[in-house]
Amino acid sequence: LFWLQDSTSAYPNKKLSVQWNFGSNASTSSNNKSGPHKISYSSTGLKNVQLIVADSNSCYDTANALIRVYPQPVAKINANNNLCLSQSLSLTDNSSSSNTISQYKWKFGTTASPDSANTKGPHAISFSSAGTKTISLSVTTQQGCSDDTSITVNVYQNPNAKISIKDSALCLRGNQFSITDGGSSAASTASISSYRWDFDTSSSNSASPATANSIGAHNIKYSSIGTKIVQLIVTDSRGCPDTAIQKLTVLQHPKAVITLSQSSTQCLRGNQFSFNASNSTGVAGFSGIKQYLWNFSSNASPDTASGVGAHTVAYNQTGSFDNQLIIKDDNGCFDTANLKVNINPHPSADISIADSIQCLRGNQFSFNSN
Repeated sequence: LFWLQDSTSAYPNKKLSVQWNFGSNASTSSNNKSGPHKISYSSTGLKNVQLIVADSNSCYDTANALIRVYPQPVAKINANNNLCLSQSLSLTDNSSSSNTISQYKWKFGTTASPDSANTKGPHAISFSSAGTKTISLSVTTQQGCSDDTSITVNVYQNPNAKISIKDSALCLRGNQFSITDGGSSAASTASISSYRWDFDTSSSNSASPATANSIGAHNIKYSSIGTKIVQLIVTDSRGCPDTAIQKLTVLQHPKAVITLSQSSTQCLRGNQFSFNASNSTGVAGFSGIKQYLWNFSSNASPDTASGVGAHTVAYNQTGSFDNQLIIKDDNGCFDTANLKVNINPHPSADISIADSIQCLRGNQFSFNSN
């Protein structure tokens, strides 16, 4: 918009007439008043403005002025109009101008981080709340021409993933964990559309099965001890995800060892064995052994016992007998050891005498072993 003012001077008492010609594409092509005149142009380029003045003696003069109309820039923002709250929004300037744009003014909103910027970008923006957000951009060229634009983006609330594990710690042997969705939920206008489970996120995944794609419950077995990290990723109907992580522990078993003070093979008469579990070991750094259960066989006396020992045991008949030790630690994990003992029969001695009664003179006995 141009302001044009006649500043002509004349001799005293000479009345002037005025004729303006504002050029092509002007909002007003001509005018016969002094002004000032507000003139705008619908095209760019150089414009010739002419002013002709004449006095009462028909004397006239002409003045010309060249003005330049610069093209306006066109501000434009390139962005994805829908995103999840957990995601960042990438904003790119896509403005166009035949002249160099020298100034950018971005406003991202009070819930955005950052909330504004003064460079071309691209800019990565995150939001602290869900909802409809307005983003504006003003661009200005070196000639001072400017344009503004704005867009709205929808920021969707992420779902909330939850995991439920029935037992968070089980012993290695026979372990089976029941793992299921713990009540994952989506925002009010969305629903959970997919579940993605990873039952052991370590590189040496020991879970069987290792993954699943349904809500559960899932019965999972592990082939190694240690802390396992279970991960659930839920995705809602808008494509927004959330991740839940929960730990469980696969416990190591204690080690049962039977120590026998004597030889494991003895004769029936006077046999006596001393059993103890003092060399059994718990899991270092975790728990001690709280229970020792002995089963010595129905032919043993005693046939059962408890405690670490030593336990003195005798057998009432010959043969091979299995003896069992079961230990249990504070975690409830157990181990079993077995030891066989052998009870041998005694030989049967028998003496044969040909004539067991003789007189003193000349007696001579003949002994023979049968």
